[in-house]
Amino acid sequence: DFCYQKNAGNLISIGSAFDYSGLGVSHFCYNDIALIKVLPRTQIVYPAMPNEFRILFNATYSNEYLTYFRLPAQKHGVYIPDEKIQFGKAIVVNEGLDVTIVTTGPQLATAMECVQELEKEGINAEVIYTPTVKPFDYDTIIKSVSKTSKCLVIEEHSQFGGVGDEVLRAITGIINIKYDFISIPNEFVHGYGSYKDHCNALGFTTDNLVNKIICIIKK
Repeated sequence: DFCYQKNAGNLISIGSAFDYSGLGVSHFCYNDIALIKVLPRTQIVYPAMPNEFRILFNATYSNEYLTYFRLPAQKHGVYIPDEKIQFGKAIVVNEGLDVTIVTTGPQLATAMECVQELEKEGINAEVIYTPTVKPFDYDTIIKSVSKTSKCLVIEEHSQFGGVGDEVLRAITGIINIKYDFISIPNEFVHGYGSYKDHCNALGFTTDNLVNKIICIIKK
């Protein structure tokens, strides 16, 4: 992972989490959001498609903040029209009634695969995608979880300091919420292998996401 300064305070990170898996753990970067988030006057953007980067970069170019762009090597491949992409706003990619899935970066692909599998179980999932991490769109999360009363966050980041923390902050005032997450545990990730190998080892899979949601609903 490497970073460089580009114009008026935009800081760009090429490769996120375990994108450079073949180069070993010295190239992993899964606590970066937490590190940048605590700095005042910072913004964090995590686009996983070219149109997201273009729109969000143009929206933050030359503003008065240091804007950190976490650019993953993997694309999520889900079509999101330009008009839905706004800085500081979460995107409801799929509407549902039974459970809210909040995700960011490439794991939107896993969430959308999960939707189809959950439908076979009679579970209607709402998927919320957050390409802007700071400032965080609390309102969209609150509206969704108030409706579903169940929430699962999946993100390629440490369990501390990422999107999961922001979601918990958003829903803290909602009673009787069932909540779970899939993230990178608070330990040194030392395995070797491909990006897919790491996803399988750390639980970033459709099967794991489906099983966790079924457990949430059955609680």
